[in-house]
Amino acid sequence: MSKEELEDKEKMLVRFPNESFYDEVYNFNIKDFNMEKKFSDEVFGYWLGGYVVIKREDYDRLSNS
Repeated sequence: MSKEELEDKEKMLVRFPNESFYDEVYNFNIKDFNMEKKFSDEVFGYWLGGYVVIKREDYDRLSNS
């Protein structure tokens, strides 16, 4: 696996409180994420002590790997 493929695999789009855009976060460990609510396009929960929103497709990809 190339470095770019590895980065894409570990990359997560995360939206932090009071922000309207997503930030790219690398080395996101799904084990550190505690899901609160799951919707068709987003998942809400706590990550490293903060409440965040992540894309549902990213959540599903990391949960199933």
